Amino acid sequence: MGLYRASQLKAMTDLDEKSRKSASKDLGKKATERWECILHYLALPSQKSEQGVSGATKQLFRAAGLTSGGESEGDMEITSAGFQFLLLNQTEQIWMYILHYLRLEESMGKNVMAELDFLLKLTLCVDHTHTNGRLRVVDGDREKKATWRAFFIDESWSETITNFLMQLRELGLVFIRKRKDGYFFITPLFAHLTVSSSSETAVAEKRTHSGYIIVETNYRVYAYTDSSLQLAILSTFTEMLYRWA
Repeated sequence: MGLYRASQLKAMTDLDEKSRKSASKDLGKKATERWECILHYLALPSQKSEQGVSGATKQLFRAAGLTSGGESEGDMEITSAGFQFLLLNQTEQIWMYILHYLRLEESMGKNVMAELDFLLKLTLCVDHTHTNGRLRVVDGDREKKATWRAFFIDESWSETITNFLMQLRELGLVFIRKRKDGYFFITPLFAHLTVSSSSETAVAEKRTHSGYIIVETNYRVYAYTDSSLQLAILSTFTEMLYRWA
């Protein structure tokens, strides 16, 4: 039995190629943008960044000790643990988020085995082999290079699983164009979480976030980047004096 069939997730076979390409276009970019919305909120909280995250994420950050305050709009502050979180690599950040999510669920008296089971099922649908820098997704016992398969959102799933899927959507680990469509894609961001080699993940992150910084002995810092997220993170440790586009 192939890994995909062992996952018991139902792949869509009647989704036309045009709809598939339209929905799955730039999955990696969409996934990264979703995760960066969460980091933006943590690194540089504002009314605008708050709109990009859910109440569940705000509650999780407070429970994990990454932020303090935040009970009312505009009074959230990042903690020392939050600073340390920002310095982790992307894979470590996401796994830590998932771990804190499950701990928060347990603290509310919920059984997290269903969510862990669903997470493992998703990993069975991703092959760890890279081809020309692109991940291949398992289709039964075969591999379809650079083809992203859609999976049904089963109406029989419990509310716990449905909520967890929406949480994974917020993290950028799955992509759902519209909930009413009834299907989702596993994104490259999720696929990278299942890669055993941290060096491959680091290379992928380096491609996404190009740039570098220079730190002088007089404590002046020069950052060469066009990433608004990197600048937001840097601003939590430094005072920005000048910026050139």
